[in-house]
Amino acid sequence: MQIDFGKHKSHDKDLQELAYFMTLQRTNIAVIIGTASHRNMLQKDFREELFHFEIFIPKRGTYKIQQLKRWVPFKDSLRQREKLEPFGIGPFLALPPEDQA
Repeated sequence: MQIDFGKHKSHDKDLQELAYFMTLQRTNIAVIIGTASHRNMLQKDFREELFHFEIFIPKRGTYKIQQLKRWVPFKDSLRQREKLEPFGIGPFLALPPEDQA
């Protein structure tokens, strides 16, 4: 996703239009899954509009989910604030023995 929707394409009108179209299709598109080393490496329209959860895999066998919460302060309305709230931590199921080997 970082290659196709990265910061280096921040002025690409086709990508901006795709992001806009995807926000309009929220009733038809329930889940969008993408991978990147960090969401800040994505084009602005994708990192700020589409994703509301981040799933980190810090080490093999565990995951951590964080919810992105955004708001605009009343007294500083030109700057949007963002906060990551922990949503859950857990282990993956064990792999079958032949795959583990």
